[in-house]
Amino acid sequence: MIRKEGALGFWLDWVEHNGGLWEDDGERAFAVLPETLAQDFELAEETAVTADPDVAREEGALLLITGHPLVTRAAESLLSAGDTGTVTLSPPRSVPPGAQLLLAKAREAFPVDHGRIDTRTDTPPLRALRRVLRVGALIGYEISTEEHFQEQAEVYLDLTTRLPLPQRTADRLAGTARDPGPAQEFDPSALEAALICAHQHIDKLATARRLILAAQSGNGLEQETARAREYYAAALDSLERRARTAPQDRRALLEARAQSTREEQARRLIEITEKFRARHEITPYRLHLLEVPVLRLEVDVSRGARRYPLTLEWLLPVGEFARLRCPTCTTDDPTLVATKTHLGCEHCVTTKAPPHGHGHQTRY
Repeated sequence: MIRKEGALGFWLDWVEHNGGLWEDDGERAFAVLPETLAQDFELAEETAVTADPDVAREEGALLLITGHPLVTRAAESLLSAGDTGTVTLSPPRSVPPGAQLLLAKAREAFPVDHGRIDTRTDTPPLRALRRVLRVGALIGYEISTEEHFQEQAEVYLDLTTRLPLPQRTADRLAGTARDPGPAQEFDPSALEAALICAHQHIDKLATARRLILAAQSGNGLEQETARAREYYAAALDSLERRARTAPQDRRALLEARAQSTREEQARRLIEITEKFRARHEITPYRLHLLEVPVLRLEVDVSRGARRYPLTLEWLLPVGEFARLRCPTCTTDDPTLVATKTHLGCEHCVTTKAPPHGHGHQTRY
């Protein structure tokens, strides 16, 4: 059986995606291409392909490995077309947790200072859909004019909170089966703010990764800068020594050459700095709107007789609550605090008027 992986596996999947077929022939595969695809790629409609150099040499199969022009063209075609759509995930087949179990898990997941979470009514948790944006991008890193890298990045972003999902949660959603039914109607204008947040998150990851790659590339900038400075220092020293003993008319010419050399040195140092300036470019290729089945739990955060409403959603495919923002200051992952007047978090629940004239803050 052929090892369908790497560049060969990608290319065979791409052929299938474009209406072609392929058949396993042991150490090679026979790809049957649609006529238009065969013409575009200048291939026979039936083409033998392999990832094994020996098979390619002995049996005349096309060797498809990373870097082959056909693989590159297929990747460029896929990236230019993009991968977009709405996907509804299926809930697990197991019996969902009841209201009391969800309440216990909510109290464990969201501890509240000076209060606690209580159910608002006897109404059981309602089934609903929570939307998550899945954004994939190809990141090109240019560490210098000679060093280039390409990597993939992906973020799952909750549309309600605009917070990225933890990696373990994203992995569980990626492995969840899809519901074959039609997706619900959705206003695409709500995606704008989420897309901006997703781009910012990917850009932050890419910036951190770029700094690591630049550090790993060595001290090429320092070495080339030192060589340039040494070269121009020797040239200027020679011109200055010759100018000191030269006749007056010759001295003026040498001083002009020295000034020209200093200007050339400045330009060269700028060129070297630009040569080793690290950059990255983000090319989005995937945009999926995931409709995640949830159990919506309406609760109150109680402090004595005071009750502050809160909505929690249990992600059924993952088995955990969606992340929260502070109801007052929108801090992510807050430690909730119930005050005498409102529900906030430990970051925003403070007083500006310290008692007895002392300069400390008091939290209610």
